[in-house]
Amino acid sequence: MFNFVIRGLSLVIFCTLFGYWFLLSKKAQQEKPKTKKTNFFIFFLRATSNWASLVIIGIQIAGWNVFSISNSYAFLAQMIGFVLLITGFSVSISARNALGANWIHGFEYQIKQKQTLTTTGIYKYIRHPIYIGLFFVLIGAELVAQSLLFLSFLVMIFPFYIQAKREEKLLINYFGDAYKKYKSRTKMFIPFVW
Repeated sequence: MFNFVIRGLSLVIFCTLFGYWFLLSKKAQQEKPKTKKTNFFIFFLRATSNWASLVIIGIQIAGWNVFSISNSYAFLAQMIGFVLLITGFSVSISARNALGANWIHGFEYQIKQKQTLTTTGIYKYIRHPIYIGLFFVLIGAELVAQSLLFLSFLVMIFPFYIQAKREEKLLINYFGDAYKKYKSRTKMFIPFVW
């Protein structure tokens, strides 16, 4: 019974996060248009792979196990996974709300028209909360699904790190000293640590 409840709650949280994300991305685009067009081919490849991954993870949470964790560790994995999922959900939603219309897909690598530097909310402590939030959501979802595939998502921190460094160069070029000062008083992913 516990397995069913924790999977059900996790699936609702997982779907809520990405549904909310989709709706807010449309709103942000209307409020502040992009400065340049996105390469359709790159957008299509990224969007397709992202949605395919989300569907597969959602199916796993619903009960289709791939590379199952041993039964002796299943309960512990689900508990840790659920905590990570809730943490990642909270961090991601908080960050997305703080950005408002300034948000843009990271792979588009551009500044929006009338972009402002967000340093409030969770951004007061870390510069890239969306990446770490999504990292926790992906790891947490796989653990809730009792899948050893969570190990494959551990390497996702490296692309997130590379993307974050790339974005920081863009933001330094656009905001100059304001971003350098902000960067000096915040951490990249984890408050007071890293």
